[in-house]
Amino acid sequence: MSGSSTPTTTRAEQARVSREIDAMLAREKESILKRTNKEPKILLLGSGDSGKTTFMKQLKIIHGGGYSNSERASFRPILHSNLCDSIHALILASEQLRISPKDTVIEEVMIKLLDFCQTKDQLVTLEIAELMSQFFHDENIASILPLPAFSNIMIQDTAAYFLSNVKEFSKEEYLPTDQDILNLRLPTSQITATIFHINSFDFHIYDIGGQIKHRKQWTPYFDKVNQIIFFISLASYDQVLAEDPTINRMHDALDLFEKICNNPLLKHIPITLFLNKKDLFEKKLLKSKVKQQFPDYAKGI
Repeated sequence: MSGSSTPTTTRAEQARVSREIDAMLAREKESILKRTNKEPKILLLGSGDSGKTTFMKQLKIIHGGGYSNSERASFRPILHSNLCDSIHALILASEQLRISPKDTVIEEVMIKLLDFCQTKDQLVTLEIAELMSQFFHDENIASILPLPAFSNIMIQDTAAYFLSNVKEFSKEEYLPTDQDILNLRLPTSQITATIFHINSFDFHIYDIGGQIKHRKQWTPYFDKVNQIIFFISLASYDQVLAEDPTINRMHDALDLFEKICNNPLLKHIPITLFLNKKDLFEKKLLKSKVKQQFPDYAKGI
């Protein structure tokens, strides 16, 4: 599964993801049944923005009956917040990289957008959507997004997806689609427990926040757990933590994975490593070399 920034996911790709999820859960069920007759309790662990919540959304779409119209409507404020976050991050990046808009008119647009985005809980109007589109499609500004992460400025890998469709999203009657919901980014701040009925079996799956401040919440959930799925974003190799810009995300994920594997409370618990965001990782390699962040890497890419 991937947090791709591509505008759409093909049906073939969705079918592939569905098959991968089904196969993985089938393997976990068989493994658990060999050790216990209890219903599986599965923890999703990993650092922030590793794809755990997106995985849960995929499960709901595939095995949980999908999203009702009222649930879709509830995602609209988050979608609009993601739009503002993307615009704000792009403006900060342009200033840090000293990239000015090619069209001088866009500088006035930037001021209006910053003013709008600093006001919380506002939905993006058609007028603001037009300004966001103008800013995003400026030739110089558009060149920022393919670049790797910039120091402590976080630009979500879904920014291009949302800003490419901002005019559609600003319509009052618009309901977020499955693909919109999968691309939404909202850090997990509380523990989400969901039961999925799959192949006559109930899976109890817990999504727990991966930011540093939330990791102290993990230990109580190790009790009676049957399986851990640990998520690492391959695309995080050239990024830093949002909560600590001095720490590389991949280094943090690897350190965290080692601690989970060596935790005595989990000595007999199977751990599945889920390497995520492969497509974004492949795109990044064209501009950002792994060796720059991992000097000992022998392949030289």
